[in-house]
Amino acid sequence: MPEEEATKPENERPGPPEPARPARPRRFFTRRNALWAFFSIALLGLSAAVLLTVFYRYGVFDTYVKTQFVAKMADIGVVFDADVFRVTVNPLALELQNATFNDKVSGEKLFFIRSAHLDLTVKDLYAWQLSRDISIDKTAITGAEAWVEFDENGRSNFSNLKFVEQEPGARVNFKYGSVDFSLQDSVVHFGYLSRKLSGNAKNVSFLLSPENLGVPEDQRRYNFDLKSNDSNFVYDTSTIEKISISAAGIADARGAEIRSFELKTPIGDSMMSGVLTDWAAPKYSLDIQSSVDLTQASGLFPGGTGLVGVGNFKGKVTGEGESYKIEGEADAQSLRAGGVYLKAVNVAATVAGTNSNYEANGKAIAEMLTFDVFRLDFLKLTGNVRGTGTDFRWVGELQAAAAKAPLLTLGGLFLSDAVAE
Repeated sequence: MPEEEATKPENERPGPPEPARPARPRRFFTRRNALWAFFSIALLGLSAAVLLTVFYRYGVFDTYVKTQFVAKMADIGVVFDADVFRVTVNPLALELQNATFNDKVSGEKLFFIRSAHLDLTVKDLYAWQLSRDISIDKTAITGAEAWVEFDENGRSNFSNLKFVEQEPGARVNFKYGSVDFSLQDSVVHFGYLSRKLSGNAKNVSFLLSPENLGVPEDQRRYNFDLKSNDSNFVYDTSTIEKISISAAGIADARGAEIRSFELKTPIGDSMMSGVLTDWAAPKYSLDIQSSVDLTQASGLFPGGTGLVGVGNFKGKVTGEGESYKIEGEADAQSLRAGGVYLKAVNVAATVAGTNSNYEANGKAIAEMLTFDVFRLDFLKLTGNVRGTGTDFRWVGELQAAAAKAPLLTLGGLFLSDAVAE
């Protein structure tokens, strides 16, 4: 009671209440929580390892990557299938066996691969994103077979394909910027119906590797090396066997520099080097040296005039598409064609044409020309030739040091506006 409290001595009176102590803040990073976090991470890691093992063991990765790969091929216009489609995780790689690539529209064969091994890298593997870029770093293919055909209208069996750009945000994008490619023990079948051309490139090997990985992908250049032997070529019903081809150079998105191209056949050999630009509409400029057995070569063209002799050519060939221009010199120790004989002939000319139509301007000299009972010594021809295939018309000047016939001998001969067919 207040009155009683007031009558108590001062030392017995209760003092003022003590102030309340502030509550101690609760600690989050305690030893207990740290242990829980450690065990949670360990459990998560163990679960991830188990899932990875199970996924890999039962082909979940294989199925996922294959689904994305098949979808990409379908976007291009290719139906893909394979007896073996296997993905390994460490190292990341893709293995194919007996894989087929057929045209989605026509069903025609495009490629077959007996065995392939692709080394892969997933870019930004641990980034939090739904899409992934898979870099195809190295590809090794053995036992491939390809079919390249053109119909009577010049339409290729690859014309239905659509080489679409990678779409940003797609679940999987396959990148080829650092590709190191090798092809061994392969065959390429070629056919051009309207030109009556066909062939088989056998024992094909092809190597492609980046010149410098330190430059941006759009500026990267690739060294290439191509070889083929025991191949064949068919024109109409005539066949050339035992053909060998080798080529080496460097290429990029804009074209190729051909350091060397060598073609060896039973009818002759050719070597060339030069530049090819613009893959979409190819333009070429090539320096060529060749030697051809005209006797065997003329047998490829049924109905044409038979030639006897060996011809040599050195010059430059330029062109775009089916249009071409040839500048150079051709010579032969002796030529015989349809009763005409030329000895020590040399021709310097420029020829321009499209397909089988051509026009030539130049000069030809020969030590001797004989035709039936006529003979011309130290012959010189200058003028213009126009023709289609083996049919041509020449207009120009003819000079000879001497002309002989059974009833006539001339010490010198000069004809202007002369015509020959």
